[in-house]
Parts: sequence; structure tokens; C-alpha cells
Amino acid sequence: MHNLPSSSRSDWGIRILFLLLVAGITGFFLWQVSPEVLQGQLDGPDAYMRLVRVTRLVETGGWYDSAIPRSNAPFGETLHWTRPLDVLLLVGATLLRPFFSFPHALFWAGVFLSPVLLLFIGNLAAWASEPLAGREYRHLATIAVLTQVGVLQTTLPGRPDHHALHLLIFFLTLGAALRWVMEPFSARTSFLAGSWVGMGLWVGTEFLVPLGLLLGCGLFFWIRDGGEHAEKNRWFSLGLAAVLLLALLLEQPLSRLLVAELDKISIPHATLGILAVLFWTLLGKGFGNPQGMSQRRSRLLSALAAGLVAQNGGRGRVAAGPPRLCPERFPWLLDLHCPGAVRFCRPRLCVPSCGFLAIDRADLLLLLEQ
Repeated sequence: MHNLPSSSRSDWGIRILFLLLVAGITGFFLWQVSPEVLQGQLDGPDAYMRLVRVTRLVETGGWYDSAIPRSNAPFGETLHWTRPLDVLLLVGATLLRPFFSFPHALFWAGVFLSPVLLLFIGNLAAWASEPLAGREYRHLATIAVLTQVGVLQTTLPGRPDHHALHLLIFFLTLGAALRWVMEPFSARTSFLAGSWVGMGLWVGTEFLVPLGLLLGCGLFFWIRDGGEHAEKNRWFSLGLAAVLLLALLLEQPLSRLLVAELDKISIPHATLGILAVLFWTLLGKGFGNPQGMSQRRSRLLSALAAGLVAQNGGRGRVAAGPPRLCPERFPWLLDLHCPGAVRFCRPRLCVPSCGFLAIDRADLLLLLEQ
């Protein structure tokens, strides 16, 4: 039998240590901080509502039915949540079904889903940081995850909500995006990076922020360098559009495919992915690999022109987000004057339909002069 390389032994050692630490933190929380979880209580109303939603799915089979009739009776309440987390909870309940009745199995699946996701998050943090830290130091990111109060709060036992799943997808997106930007062109890498962003947007529209940043980043490198970045962005957009179209079909019935819902995956989000594919296929790819100031200026002006067309068509509603994020409720968002600031709440200053970042006039002049 061949001995494992020292790096492999170190990897497994860190993983086992992380597993023990997560188990210890979870046990301490259940024993000292919130023992009521073991007595049948969950962390907040959203946790209960999530289990009610999954129970209703099992009882009625209504995959597209997001209404909870007993909430806000007699009118009912329609939730903006999507199905990926429901599926994870159902998988967990199914695995526990031989030992418990379905209500109890679903409850324990809800209690321990977030800590289980934390185990994956820690290992994904090491994978995501490898392009920057290298193989020798990548597992420092695994341990560093446990020092983040926000991460621990999100992944506490008894809290079955989509934020832990969002964290997992964020690290998948981060690792894929770093390789997409830093490594030579690979259709597979670019497609996966876009796919994970689309998956994050499927889980919740909070992922519009990473989406805008990554599309803006890809656009910037294409404007500056040209070359293979057009192909990188095209395959990124293909992955994004493929997942968003799949999510649209799985979240909306045929009768509502063209109905816009800004706080849940719907036709505006799928259109965003399609527009990005069209842009990089019809415009970005046609520039080849030019060099020099004039070619850079032409790429920049072409991107801005396409963005303005997309903005006028979409009227800025995608980037404005759900109504609760409107500028009237958060007037301080109108005072972003930093160069390169992402103006998601000022539709007239951003290019939401293609996911472009707003470009401050100083940045525009700098790019034109380089």
C-alpha cells in the first residue's frame, strides 16, 4: 500500500479538524445557548414558515403554489421563496424518514441543515482561495470561516433558511470566478462561473449584486485588453442564461412565464441573461484581438451604447430590485459619489439589463485616455 502524500494527509487533517470544530460549536449552541431547539423550537418565524411551505408541498403536490392559506387568513400569503432549499429539506427529511415520522424528520432536517451546509462552506472556502493562496495555505480559509460571526450566525442549528445556501453558492461562485478571470480561457470554467451566479440568483435576488460585479468585471477586462475576454464573457453569459432559463421553467407555471416578479426569479432575470449572451455573441466577439487606444475606445463606446439600449428597453427595473429597495425608502443611496460606485438604486444611471456597472465620468475618461 502506498503512503498518502504529505499534502493529502494535511488536507484530511484540516478537514477532520474543521468537522470536529463545527460539531463542537453546534453542540455547544444546542447545550448552552439555545437548548429550546432540542425541545422543538426553531429560530424565528421564517424557519417555521419554511417547514410549513415544504409540508404543504408534500401534502398538495403543488410545485408552483407559493401561497400559504393559513397565513394572513382569509386572504393567504404568497411567498417570494424558491424551491432549491425546499428540495434540500425534503432530501434531509427523506434520509431521516426510516427513523422518524415525516413531521419529526422534517423538523430535524431543518435543525441540522445549516450546520451541514457549513461543513461544505468551509471546504469550499479552501478551494475558492487556492488561486490566491496556493495549495499550501488554502486551508487557512477553512479555519477562517469559523471566525466570521456573520457566517456562524447564518449557519446556526434550528435556522433552515436560504442564507446558508446562499453562502455556499457564494464560495462556489468566488472560486469559479477567480479561475475565470485569472486563468487562460476555458469554456468549461467560464460556463461554470456563470452557472453558479445563475444558481445564486435562483435561490434569491440578493445575488444581483455579485452578478452585477462579475459582469462589470468581465466587461472591464474586455474593454482594457480585448482578446480572449470576449469568449470568456460569452461562455460566462451562456452559463448564466442556461441556469436562469431552467430556473424560470421550474419556478413559474406556463401561464406566468411572462409575468415580472422582481423579488423572485422571473422573466426579467432570464431576459438579463439572454441579453448578455446576445451582447457577447453579436458585438463582443466581433472585435477579435485589437490593440491600441482607438480600439479600446471603440470597445468602450460599443459597450455603453449596447447598455443604453438595454436600459431603455428594461427601464432599469431589474437593477432596482424589489420594491422594498426603492430609493424613496433609502434616500442615502442617492448620494453615492465615489468613482465606480454601483448605482443599483438609480436606474437612470446604470445598465441593469446587461448587468453592467455604472461608470463614473472620471473612470470613463481614464479608460478613454489609456
